[in-house]
Order: sequence, then structure tokens, then C-alpha cells
Amino acid sequence: MPIKHLRPRARPRRDSFDELIAGAVGATVYATLGYCAHHDLLEDVNQRVRDLLLRRGPRTVRLARIITLLSESAVHPVLGLLLSKAASRAIGGDTYMPLAASLADFVVNKGTRLVVHQRRPPGAKPRTGLDRLGYPSGHTLAATAIAFSTALRVAEGRRPSQRTLLYTAAAAYAVTIGWTRLTLDEHWLDDVVGAWAGGIALAIVVHRIDQARRNAR
Repeated sequence: MPIKHLRPRARPRRDSFDELIAGAVGATVYATLGYCAHHDLLEDVNQRVRDLLLRRGPRTVRLARIITLLSESAVHPVLGLLLSKAASRAIGGDTYMPLAASLADFVVNKGTRLVVHQRRPPGAKPRTGLDRLGYPSGHTLAATAIAFSTALRVAEGRRPSQRTLLYTAAAAYAVTIGWTRLTLDEHWLDDVVGAWAGGIALAIVVHRIDQARRNAR
């Protein structure tokens, strides 16, 4: 009986390498924009984008206020728990990656504001303490980290088309939350873009830790 020679399945290793590269790029962009925010290096760009986005109507503002509630600090841990339950059901096992990403957001968000001091736009609500600072957008960071941590876990072992769909949905949610923060004049552009990059990096870190935990069993 002839022996079939099968090619080794190198796809998981390639996916892991791509994930590490994406995480490194995200962390680098996050740190770079944090430096720029601290030193007001993108002030002109921020102001131009703000002027453009402030030409919105009352309906757009109302819609943004509703959508942004999904990523409030009191809400996104609940969303993280619900997505953990949904992801567990999708993979046929237990995972708490979305919840872990939600909780890790508090550490990254507050920790960054200890060293990056950029004031929020003039139209932002009055705040005290570290919350008066704008970098990063906490709403956007949490939304991105939760969405991509969910997508990364559920995408394991699935077809490329399914993985693309999951990552596209995660990106759409992250972009939508970032748009609400700009539209409501709560953050500058670099606050939001940095949060997108940092959220992806955070999701990848959570995913790698989860993989290591599972492999250690």
C-alpha cells in the first residue's frame, strides 16, 4: 500500500508569526503616537480633523451618543463577559479572553495617562484626575481590544473567509466607536488612532497568554 506524503501544516506557525508582527506594529504605533500627543506634534492635524467632524448635524450627534454607550467604562466589562460566553459557545469550550481584554484596558488606559499628558478637545465634558487627559481614547481602546480578542479566539482553526469576516466585524466595531469619540468632540484624532493600534496589540497579548495557558495544560 503506497504511503501518502503529506505536507506539514505550516499555516498555524505562519499565523502566529503574522500575529506577533501585527502586535509589534500596533505597540510601536501606540507608543509613537503617545509621544506625539505628549509633545503636541500633531496639533495641526488634530485641529483640522476636529474642524471637519464638527460639521455634523444633531441626528449624527444623537446617534454617536447612543453607540458610544456600548464602550462606557461601566458597560464594556459586561460586554466582555457576554462576548466571552458567546465565544465559548462558538468554540465549544470555555474562554474569557474578551473579558480579560476588557479588564486589561483599565490598566493600559490609566497607565498610559500617567506619562502621556494631552488635554481633551474644548468640547469634551469636564473631568477630573487622569480622565481629564485624552490619550488614549479609553472607549476606543476597550472596544478594539474586546472585539479583536473575540475574533482572534473564535477564528482559530477556521477557514480564511470566516477569519476575514470575523476580523472585518471587529474592525468595523472599533472604527465605529472611534468615530463616536471624534464626533462627540471627546478626543483628538491621535487619541483614537493610537487606541486602535494599542487595542489590537492588547488583544494579541491577551491571545498569546491564553494560548500559552492552554498549551501548558
